Amino acid sequence: MPDQTIRPGGCLCGAVTFRADCTELLMAAHCHCLDCRKATGSAFATVVALPAEAVTIQSGQTRSWTVTGMSGEVTREFCGRSGSPLFSRSTGSPGVTFVKAGAFDDADWITPELSCWTSRQLPWATLPAELPTVPTNP
Repeated sequence: MPDQTIRPGGCLCGAVTFRADCTELLMAAHCHCLDCRKATGSAFATVVALPAEAVTIQSGQTRSWTVTGMSGEVTREFCGRSGSPLFSRSTGSPGVTFVKAGAFDDADWITPELSCWTSRQLPWATLPAELPTVPTNP
């Protein structure tokens, strides 16, 4: 039986692939900040937080874009060919890589624990009422 803590993923076109060791999963969350909304083209980003060393690019190269936001300097990595968002890193969370949930080959195992930046949540983007919320960063 394959190790269920090692999760593969990649971009839409297959140019970039990665493996993530999810043994030390730090958190899974929905983020409603404006930057995440713009970066994903959606109402929120669903991310899995892992120790930086747990994420390894297997093939291809990412491109990146760095901005200064409410949580510090944030670098977003994506496929330069398909534009698929893959990872984010922030000076506000050193040593952590945030993997976009949709970048995993199989994301059925992900259970978001909270919604952050709900002060920016769009009124039509409703989530389960039992999910804890944080108005800014957790």
